[in-house]
Amino acid sequence: MESDKGAQTVSTKKVGAERRGGGKGGDSNRYIRTLYETMLGLIHHRDMNDLLNAIIHRAAELVATEHAFVYLVTPEGDKMELIRGIGTFREFHFQVRKGEGMVGKVWQSGHPLMVNDYCQWEFRVRHPFFDMVKAAIVVPLLTNQKVIGVIGLDYIEDNRFFNDSQVEMLSRFAELASMVLENAQIHDEVKKTLVMRENELTHVQQMLSRAVGVANVGIFSETMHQIV
Repeated sequence: MESDKGAQTVSTKKVGAERRGGGKGGDSNRYIRTLYETMLGLIHHRDMNDLLNAIIHRAAELVATEHAFVYLVTPEGDKMELIRGIGTFREFHFQVRKGEGMVGKVWQSGHPLMVNDYCQWEFRVRHPFFDMVKAAIVVPLLTNQKVIGVIGLDYIEDNRFFNDSQVEMLSRFAELASMVLENAQIHDEVKKTLVMRENELTHVQQMLSRAVGVANVGIFSETMHQIV
């Protein structure tokens, strides 16, 4: 499962097989309970901004870091944009193309990627902001097997590293987050459609009111003319 030098990709089939076999350390019950509680925590969020905040904080809790981000594919489909971040990424705005850096490579492959020596990774993004990153995991958000975004987690402290179990946990978390995001997007689209229909109805009602008003004025004028 080795890929680029200094990085490690994890097959989703391998992840699933390991989990069905009980995983490492016999912690499958804790794993399932954590994901179940996470799903319950996310499913109540309908507002997209609230949902993204919940996703990023839950993911960060799973690997005990304060530094995390979510990228989503732009409407044009040619870039991914960092739309939510915490820790060092809170005020950071960035875009990447497919194949660029960890985010771009996960977008390209559809598989999680772990790098435990980011500063030495030959495909890292050459930007001063990322010089502080020591270790990182990026996992895809998938809808109908299509990458719609990614979740990323970083360690900026020396001697902190990610492992396969964390990649496994975050991959399953991303699957749940993808489903909740898709439902929220559908809900958001329906809400927008209803608002648009309501606006159209209000416009029609206003036009009818003006038309009725004009007609009434015409009838009143004709009646007054007859009386006179």
